[in-house]
Amino acid sequence: SPIIPPPPPAPPAPPHQSPTFSPDAPITLTYAATGAPADPLLPPPFTARRVLSTLVDLSAPLKPGLLRALASYTADPTERAALEFLSAKKGPGRDAFVAFVADQALHLAELLECFPSCAPTLGCLAAALPPLTARFYSLTSCPATSPDKVSVAFSVVEWDAAGVGRKGLCTSQLEALVAPALAGAGAGSNVAGMPPLSLTLKPATDFTVPTDLTRPVIMIGPGTGVAPFMGFIDARRAQYAAVGGKPADAAPMRLYFGCRHEAQDWLYREEMEAAVADGTLDALRTAFSRDGPSKVYVQHRLAEDAAELATLITEGGCVFVCGDGMHMAKDVHAALVDLLAPTCGGSKVLAEDFLRTMRENERYVQDIWS
Repeated sequence: SPIIPPPPPAPPAPPHQSPTFSPDAPITLTYAATGAPADPLLPPPFTARRVLSTLVDLSAPLKPGLLRALASYTADPTERAALEFLSAKKGPGRDAFVAFVADQALHLAELLECFPSCAPTLGCLAAALPPLTARFYSLTSCPATSPDKVSVAFSVVEWDAAGVGRKGLCTSQLEALVAPALAGAGAGSNVAGMPPLSLTLKPATDFTVPTDLTRPVIMIGPGTGVAPFMGFIDARRAQYAAVGGKPADAAPMRLYFGCRHEAQDWLYREEMEAAVADGTLDALRTAFSRDGPSKVYVQHRLAEDAAELATLITEGGCVFVCGDGMHMAKDVHAALVDLLAPTCGGSKVLAEDFLRTMRENERYVQDIWS
């Protein structure tokens, strides 16, 4: 489910910086080529404030082209020359841009504070800034068991940008929204007082729990990547209830979950253990990478279960992977190739072909991000 993040709070403009447009005055959109009026994407009133807060991303990484455009709206000659210097495509100007703007992940509002005589028009900003895109989150809730609730799991994105602490736009806003409701209480607190969020649902087409109860399901989701699998477990529980209980020929449902520390980072521990206890989940394999003398990840648990997993997969099982696409997904894929190779005559090439066919048949599905 994509969530459209609210805009970050902008620092106040310096007193001597004059805006070129009124934030709340109604504006009219026209086509540049013909001058004909264009229908706005948002219901009236259509204002500069709404354009900047809902259509463009004020926290997006700044590009040299934007600085070049801003220079033409800068009154002070020294400031204008500095912006033109920073917008250079190569040489010392490019090096300065990387050090001052890119490495520090400078935001537009911060840049404008450094160049107070720069007063861009709304058209300049709307044309130069990228659109505000939705952030996608997998639902942890199942419509069959929670028809009136939508749940997601997220980690607050934080990083150091050349000594400047930065946070992800959407996750930091979500953190701020839920903080009052969760203060002094556990998950599930009343959130009726939270401000509304703009969101839309994107139905999954292939990343869904199989309806065939005789088909094995292997779920691999470390960290917040486990989120959709909690919905899978609820959906499987509802499937069993619909047929009067778990059938004797029901295929196994296995979950591979990993995090750094068992005591601190194990999301949904109680729910997972309850699913094992009631038989919905046939196997729960965990990997806690920082709790032992050596780092252990989900791909290591896959390797330990290689023979059993190879049998389940070759008998028609489905493999679902959710989480980090930079490292985890690649390592898990390599582990799957290794465990399938013995069933493919010892050939990793044939194991890759087998997984490719599984992917084409929607039996090997990834929901990953970087």
